[in-house]
Amino acid sequence: MKKIVIMIITAMLLVAMPAFAYQSLQEVFDQANGNDEYHKYIQLDPGMEYHGDLEIPPGLDVCIEGNGAIIWGLDSHKAIRVLASRLDISNCIVIGGNYGIHFDTMSTGSISNNTIVGCNYAGITVWFHDFNASMEIWDNIIIEGQVGLFCVEAQHPDYIGYNTVYNTDGHRYAEYCYG
Repeated sequence: MKKIVIMIITAMLLVAMPAFAYQSLQEVFDQANGNDEYHKYIQLDPGMEYHGDLEIPPGLDVCIEGNGAIIWGLDSHKAIRVLASRLDISNCIVIGGNYGIHFDTMSTGSISNNTIVGCNYAGITVWFHDFNASMEIWDNIIIEGQVGLFCVEAQHPDYIGYNTVYNTDGHRYAEYCYG
């Protein structure tokens, strides 16, 4: 059933949209400049599709405004991985990958208004985030996978709310995420 839903969503995207050019999200990140608040400020082009597997190194403040752009995750990787940095990400469509958006040790930020579809394990994961900074997960749609949100037990974000998670193999909403 999971594969059928992913195939239907992918077919709908391919039929409804013209052929898009592809670009590496890592390349876009590497070339991005900052502004007053962020070291890297990225506005994705909705006319492009991006290959995921972006790894944000430690110590950066990053903002990704998706504008409805599609980010394709790689099956054995995380579409976006944050390492001891801050990531504010919104309005992206993440398809596939082992994990959609993964906050690793000492990371922080906000994940809002994204659609995450067909990850092998979890749409959003949080591992031992930075307790000295705020972390929020809200207004996301997560479809397919083992679990929608996964947090290391007792290491949950400050705020989790108004997320829609369905058609997961394991838990309907979240595992070890209280909020």
